Amino acid sequence: IILWLIIILNNILIGIFLRKKNISNTIYINIKKDNNIFIVLKKSILKAINTSLIILGNLIIFMIIVKLINHYLNINEILLSILSGILELTNGIVMISSINTSITLKLSITLFFLLFSSISALFQSFSILSNYKIDIKRILITKLVFSLIVSIIFYLSVTFITITIVNTWF
Repeated sequence: IILWLIIILNNILIGIFLRKKNISNTIYINIKKDNNIFIVLKKSILKAINTSLIILGNLIIFMIIVKLINHYLNINEILLSILSGILELTNGIVMISSINTSITLKLSITLFFLLFSSISALFQSFSILSNYKIDIKRILITKLVFSLIVSIIFYLSVTFITITIVNTWF
């Protein structure tokens, strides 16, 4: 529940930070009138298939990249887990859960992955929303900075609380 609340608060702060200052009150709605239910159904199915292919294509590409890095690079398993989590969320969290380190560090790194949401997930979103003017660089940098800050604060807070509790009990 604590991680969930931190993620919600982080996303609200990012939304406030990235919000445009001059928002127009005019909303343009483009409605096409298709009278035939079969045409509407066909268009909906094709759009859903296209979106699914975009998501799965991004996921497969980043999973292959993670597997190649895992196979060919001989780096520390914590760094490999962090790199995997930055590229693809699910692999990173699975790898972090299996390494031998403190639960505080595992939770902090997992929180970072969940806050940043991986490059794969961001590319999926940007691919689907490609028709809109989105500043990808600004979003990536903002999410990275906020995720790092919140994860470090979480790690230091949990470590401080743990040390305080241990010192008061013993």
